[in-house]
This record gives sequence, C-alpha cells and structure tokens, in this order.
Amino acid sequence: APNFSGANLSGARIFARLSRSNLRGANLSDAHLGTERNQFKMPKQTDLSGAILTDADLALANFTGANLIFSNMAGANLEGAIFAGADLSRADLGRAKLAGADFTDANLYGAGFSDAKGLDSVRGLDRARNRDKAVF
Repeated sequence: APNFSGANLSGARIFARLSRSNLRGANLSDAHLGTERNQFKMPKQTDLSGAILTDADLALANFTGANLIFSNMAGANLEGAIFAGADLSRADLGRAKLAGADFTDANLYGAGFSDAKGLDSVRGLDRARNRDKAVF
C-alpha cells in the first residue's frame, strides 16, 4: 500500500485508489479528494477505504462522495472538512476535531465518534444516513 506518512499534500486535487494507504500525520488541509467528473462525464471517486489518516491535518478538505469505509481518522484535524455523500461506514473518527465539518448525506453506518471534539458545531449530522447506527 502507498505510504504518504507525514507528506505535505495541502491544497492538492487527488482522485486515486489509495485504499489501505498510510497517510498518518500527513497535511491534506484544503485538499480536494471527492468525486469529480472526467471528460467523458463518468464520475471519478477517490478510494480511501481502510486508509490510515490518524493525526493527519484534513482541515477544510473536501471528501464529497469519497469512499472512506474502514478508514482510521482517529485524532485527525477535520475542522471544516466536507464529507457530503461520502461513505464513512465503520470509519474511526475517535478523538478527531470536527468543528464545522459537514456530514450531509454521508453514510455513518458503524462509524465511531468516541471522544470526538466539536460535535456540537458539525453540520448535516441530522441529514446523514445511518446516523442511528454510528457510535457516539
């Protein structure tokens, strides 16, 4: 699996299969990792399933429509990040900083939010799918 541990990818536009990649402590602030359409109007989706994003700086990152199943974002800075329509099934967001993050239409099935900070200012949590199956 790719290893981008500690890498500075701030502001990058990333559309790739990065499942099980190591991005521990990486700087992805203001990066765009969500779905985009290519020249043939086919949607491209970033696959971060099982990715290790612990303690990464993901502030203001855009994960719209991204696959984050089983990803580990424990302790990450997710302030202002956009997860609209993303699949966060079984993702670990424990101890993450979530102030201002947007979870509108995100799939939260089995996602863990234990000891997460800023939940009171998260947007779209009431419109997230499977919110009742997330662990808070």
